[in-house]
Amino acid sequence: MIARTERVNGESLEWCEVYDRQLARWQRERLTAAQHEEVARLQDVQRDLREVLTQILELADELGRGTIERQLAKSDLELGLEYVLGSRRRP
Repeated sequence: MIARTERVNGESLEWCEVYDRQLARWQRERLTAAQHEEVARLQDVQRDLREVLTQILELADELGRGTIERQLAKSDLELGLEYVLGSRRRP
């Protein structure tokens, strides 16, 4: 689930650059006032989308560090030390 979230949102973030370039091209064209307003609105939407996608990827990365697969990959010694040193909460 984490890997799929990272893949899908990472691809979406890559597409943001393509959309930004297209919006910049449109902005260089002769536009009506309504078209200019729409391009400006879409640029704001793109900025917000990029921010949300970045936050989703950061959260997925954070959640991925605590998945059961990551915990099972650790040795008993590592898990025990984390618990004793206080970096791991008691279940």
